[in-house]
Amino acid sequence: MRKLLKYSLILLVLLLIGGYFYVQSIKKSALPDYDQNIHLTGLTDKVTVYRDAHGVPHIEAQNIHDLYMVVGYLSAQDRLWQMDLLRRVTQGRLSEIFGKDMVDTDVLLRKLRMPDNSAKLYKTLADSVKNPLIYFAQGVNAYIKDQQDDLPFEFKVLGYQPEKWQPEQSLNLVGYMAWNLELGYKMEGLLNYIKDKVTKEQFAELLPDYDAMKTYVYPDFSYEKSLVTDTTLVAAIDKLGQISPDIFNGSNNWAVSGQKSTTGKPIFSNDMHLALNIPGIWTRMHLMIPGKLNVTGVVLPGEPFVVAGHNGHIAWGMTNVMLDGADFYVETLNPENEAQYKFNGQWRDMMVKHEKIYVKGQEEPVEKTLYFTHRGPIFTSFDDVKTMPVSMHWVGNEDSREIETLQGLATAKNWDDFTKAIRGFKSVSQNIAYADVDGNIGLHMTGRVPERIAPGYLFFPGDTDKYDWKRYVPFDSLPFEYNPARGFVSSANNKTISDEVFPYYISEWYDVPYRIKRIRQMLNAKEKLSTEDFRQMLDDHHSIQADEIKPVMLSHLKEAKDLNKDESAGLSYLENWDNVYSLDGAAPAIFDMTLIKLVKNLVSDQMDEAAFKLYNKSL
Repeated sequence: MRKLLKYSLILLVLLLIGGYFYVQSIKKSALPDYDQNIHLTGLTDKVTVYRDAHGVPHIEAQNIHDLYMVVGYLSAQDRLWQMDLLRRVTQGRLSEIFGKDMVDTDVLLRKLRMPDNSAKLYKTLADSVKNPLIYFAQGVNAYIKDQQDDLPFEFKVLGYQPEKWQPEQSLNLVGYMAWNLELGYKMEGLLNYIKDKVTKEQFAELLPDYDAMKTYVYPDFSYEKSLVTDTTLVAAIDKLGQISPDIFNGSNNWAVSGQKSTTGKPIFSNDMHLALNIPGIWTRMHLMIPGKLNVTGVVLPGEPFVVAGHNGHIAWGMTNVMLDGADFYVETLNPENEAQYKFNGQWRDMMVKHEKIYVKGQEEPVEKTLYFTHRGPIFTSFDDVKTMPVSMHWVGNEDSREIETLQGLATAKNWDDFTKAIRGFKSVSQNIAYADVDGNIGLHMTGRVPERIAPGYLFFPGDTDKYDWKRYVPFDSLPFEYNPARGFVSSANNKTISDEVFPYYISEWYDVPYRIKRIRQMLNAKEKLSTEDFRQMLDDHHSIQADEIKPVMLSHLKEAKDLNKDESAGLSYLENWDNVYSLDGAAPAIFDMTLIKLVKNLVSDQMDEAAFKLYNKSL
């Protein structure tokens, strides 16, 4: 027994020692050496890279070629695994490294045809945009070659080598962002499932009355209304698989003019609080070419341009419009030919694509057949007879020029340059805030808004062109503000504009207006604001939701009889709470849990368990 104990202790010590060195090896392989001098073959002149205390690279080059080649090299140095993973997401090739559990996800991803869209776009790009993508890819591939025997830890664990980076693959990330920020596919399947489970009156109560809240992004924008809407909608049931982990959690931006700031110049803030992933969705860079370029901000790993930042002349930052950029159509298939669908009284051939999905651990690929109508992919499986064939029309499959926008913003000097650049932002619909060194501020909606005959939050019949998109709202008709009299602009995923002013359906999926109310409350609190005020705003934890709901909640809770000791204590916490969320506060947790239970009590008895689970997941 003593010998067994002795050997067990020795084994434990050896395991601990081995584990320690294993962890240290992981840490070493995960962290690049930032102090080394890099001899990068292909550079035409000297490039200097300085990393600050946060690890952010400040890159000074003498020409475009060298700058973006180094951007590619450093991007791979910091985020090669993430870049390769995002590339595989957009290609629908996750099964190759993760196995058979990802086959269905790969099928759905391939229906989005992001690589096909990127290849078409790449061919049309001007050399001034295409060349940085080429140089970026050269830098990425130089890093892969240099580190082929010492790749990041994830490649070693999964046992594969990253392929060469192709210039057009950077464009795939536009589709990735557009899909992750698209809310229609997440919500419309839910609403169509719930619709037949509840009465019309109950269904209407599930849709927020955003107009009653009157917290528009563009409250003063005017538009001549001329569109008459048709509310005839047809429901169907569908379940859309999860494409990839959600990154969207919300975003804020605001700017004050020089007249409303203590500095006499505009002050600008952008808070894109996306999901807390490791690694994060953004990386930061500072790109310089003396006399030509000086821009800094956040970059999406896998593409070379700053997405949001400032350049010495202007600052810009984004919030999601929450555009409903996807509509779904219940198709009628030919019973004698499943590759045909009915359209305007005739059978029309679908485009058919045969896909081979290679799977880790399997010798033979999984073969799948994908079908596409003139609108887009059939999203439901023909193997499931209970599921109606539903096609999707998505703005992300249309020509879009976000990559040109980002390059244009990097050198923009004024509002005219800014608005010219953002015209290319079509698939990724954003409210882009603006400020410049000359004292101007602004906010402009971007994106491709379909002109529909009816709001697109329920499924349409696909056998007619009645519900097809007619055109897209012209950029010059989209809402914007420039130097408003109030002295500030702001947005926080709230409703874009009143339906009484703007005749086109934008969305039903806006965020509740508590964030924007608090932001505007603080912006209006002082005649002039400082940078310190902005810092305090970013760190603010006061809940407008609690301000509005807690009094109603308390009025009912106080009427409750026979509260036990714990319930009485919880009520006391709520009564004495200042509606500020603190790390160690009990009251915020009590309020949130009470609110969750309240929602469940209000709606769970009006729908079956499956419908409620879907509804609850959307909250």
